[in-house]
Parts: sequence; C-alpha cells; structure tokens
Amino acid sequence: MVQGLILAGGLSSRAETNKMILRIRGMELICHTVEAMQDFVDDIFVVTGFYHESTCDAVNDYNKVMVVRNPFYERGMFSSVQYGSKFIDRDFFIIPGDVPFVEKSTYKKILSAKGMVRIPVHHGHSGHPVFVSKELLPDLRNEPKDSNLKLFLDKHHPTFVEVDDEAILFDVDTIEDLEKLKKQSKGNGI
Repeated sequence: MVQGLILAGGLSSRAETNKMILRIRGMELICHTVEAMQDFVDDIFVVTGFYHESTCDAVNDYNKVMVVRNPFYERGMFSSVQYGSKFIDRDFFIIPGDVPFVEKSTYKKILSAKGMVRIPVHHGHSGHPVFVSKELLPDLRNEPKDSNLKLFLDKHHPTFVEVDDEAILFDVDTIEDLEKLKKQSKGNGI
C-alpha cells in the first residue's frame, strides 16, 4: 500500500483558532480527513506546527496515525511537505487537513491511475489528495525551500485524474467556510 501525509501545521490565521479541531458532523475536521484516507494507506503522518498539542489530542485514538511537529511551520505549507517527507518511504498521498470530505472512490481512482504524480480534477479544477511516487522523494527533499507544492508537482508531469467529487476542491480557511460546509452537508452537496 501507500502512506499518507496530512498537513496541519498552519497558523489558521483566517479562522483565528485551530481549524483542525473545529467540529462538523460530530467530530473534528482533521478526523474526517484521516477517516477518508485510512483505508487506502498503511500509515498516516500528520504534520503539525503552531497547534501541535490540540491537533495531537484530536487524532490520538487512530492506530495508523503518527504526529510529527514541523519546527519550520512558519515557512509555510511546503515546509511541512518537505519535513513530513522525512518519515515517508513509500508512495504517498498529500492532503491538507482542512479538506475533510474527499470520497473513498476518489482515493481508489487515483490509486488505479498511472503516473508518478497524480492529481484529482473536478470539472477542470485540480484539488487534493495528490499522489506522489516514492521515486520522487529525493527530489522533493532537495527542492529549494522557497519553492511550493504546485511548482514541484508541475516539474514531474502530473497525471490529472477526473473524479466526480467536488469535495477535492473545498478547504476550510474561515469559520464562514465551515458554516457553508455544514449547510452543504445537510443538503445534497458535500
């Protein structure tokens, strides 16, 4: 199987609180992200930063989850990708912890596709989770610190995988985003 890298190291400045532990559908946001991924990976590394303790508490009961704290989290999301990659030794998925409702069918479709980098697409818009081959780990670890995930992925000729899952596009940046997500989840949406 593969491994998972969940990014949860940010300051959540727009939410003004640790958005990873905001509750929706009876549990913390990051727990939804873990549960969507866990059937498709051997283990999951949650990369924390500013809100390390409270995020640890949220995912503490998952057997497959190991939490690692990125000491460079203030440098941004890509620093968490690079730091987390130190713990990866197989093909892996990358997803921000605030993308909670990716369908299991999306993980299956990405796994069955070909390519060293696979990115899900819904109606022409790319999203998460992203699949990366273990063969690219040295390149990822040696990517310049001022790079970003998109630049890195684009260098490796990604395969775009069309999915019927709008949840790949929706992340929670603000409390308003969470409220919107709650309304959609009550209807026929996400």
